[in-house]
Amino acid sequence: MMAAKTEPSITELVGKVISDAQRLAIAQLALAKDEIGKAGSRIGAGAALGIAALSLISLATVFLLIALAYGLVQLGLQTWLGFLIVALLLILGAVITGLIARKKLLEVRSGTMTTIDELGKTASALGATDSESSGT
Repeated sequence: MMAAKTEPSITELVGKVISDAQRLAIAQLALAKDEIGKAGSRIGAGAALGIAALSLISLATVFLLIALAYGLVQLGLQTWLGFLIVALLLILGAVITGLIARKKLLEVRSGTMTTIDELGKTASALGATDSESSGT
């Protein structure tokens, strides 16, 4: 003779739903923490490399830039004009480097926003479920 299957009670079902929701929230928090940690590492590494590159380029090119300015003087320009042209080239290089750095930082931000949005949706859903169950 077969044993009769008993249906789980409402209390057991609600308990299982709450347990599943807690596990989901914990998993999403762990995912968010991991992604934010990786993004922070990428930002730090990118910033450090950018600063190092700018420093090395600045140090390595100082003498070349002075030589370029005096080369322009030898071509017949006044000294101040030769140095002004070199300064404008430096500003152009800084603008280009800054735009590249901005693009990299925006790429990191867009990747973490997906996780943050999903975490907010889960919190909202859990909040709605919690307020519905306390009202009955």
